[in-house]
Amino acid sequence: MQHWWRGYLQQLAMSNRTLIPGVDLEEEGSDPGRAISGEAFLRYTDSAVIVGAGDGRFDSRQPAPVGLWRPWASVSASLGSLMQPYLKIAGRRVAFSICYEDFLWWPHWRLLIDRPDLLVSMSNSWFSAGLSIAHIQRQSVYSIAQLTGVSLLRAVDR
Repeated sequence: MQHWWRGYLQQLAMSNRTLIPGVDLEEEGSDPGRAISGEAFLRYTDSAVIVGAGDGRFDSRQPAPVGLWRPWASVSASLGSLMQPYLKIAGRRVAFSICYEDFLWWPHWRLLIDRPDLLVSMSNSWFSAGLSIAHIQRQSVYSIAQLTGVSLLRAVDR
């Protein structure tokens, strides 16, 4: 991303703007060339990456079971730490809810104690177009934000 978007990222930084893409990042020690043949493990994180006017990374604490998180398989997402620090964006403390986490309460327990300024929910819904799952996900993360008193910003890839 840094190679292809270098000019755009420089413009973001110079204009004091921030972009937060959701990305899969290969973990150190993984061997994707060998993982395809089943000889080695490929582990990656589902992450929100802060670029432009700031920098940082937040890893998903619970990737979708079976679809992404398959600890027994040769290719699997890894779980991020529940104790990851909130990220600073434009002077505000920001918590994240990445995709499947929108359905769960336990990754968000710290919202009650730490009270960040904003909860950013990021998800892909292209595969569930027309199904009620997108509505349930939206209502779930909205309820988490309401119960904890944290403002919600939601971005969905459709």
